[in-house]
Amino acid sequence: LTVFFPFIMILFIGFGIHNYEGRAYIDYDDKKSIERHYKYRKVFLGTDLLILFAGVLMFVFSDIDTVRQRIPFFGDDYYIYVADKAIDLTKNNIEKGIVDCSGSTFAMGEYYFNYNDIGDYTSLLFYNFHNPMQVSVLVNKTPDEVKYYVALTDGKKGFSYTVESELSSEIVTRSTEIALKDDALECQITR
Repeated sequence: LTVFFPFIMILFIGFGIHNYEGRAYIDYDDKKSIERHYKYRKVFLGTDLLILFAGVLMFVFSDIDTVRQRIPFFGDDYYIYVADKAIDLTKNNIEKGIVDCSGSTFAMGEYYFNYNDIGDYTSLLFYNFHNPMQVSVLVNKTPDEVKYYVALTDGKKGFSYTVESELSSEIVTRSTEIALKDDALECQITR
């Protein structure tokens, strides 16, 4: 039962109605003593918790890539997390219509949004433990679709423009500057 219903049985074993009180013995027989019975229950509880912990570890590490995606402060994956947030920020601001592209309307063409410190524009988990990141999002708007490209760096690592769907920890390199495209119009967020 403990194998199939650990959350119920562990509580039953550990906190059942037969609680140990003091150093009481039944008939002074060591084999039937309450103290000995309680010691076995502690061993069973500890063993069950250990098995449960091992099961959770096996589940987590069987698909570590999924776990790393959900916890975005692992090494190089943090850059991907920041890039995703910058793209989401840009998409939301375009949808709300709070962008100014050098006096031009946001029509067909290429536009870029430059964030000198992305932490000033959106809240990021554990951002205070990292160097400020300069992020640039390039928006390529065509009649058929809108594509988002992103480049970022913190002065130590980063990556040049890459399309949103190709973001992965493999693209993080030791890039220390962002080269903006000359023919794209610069846009600002107007709050």
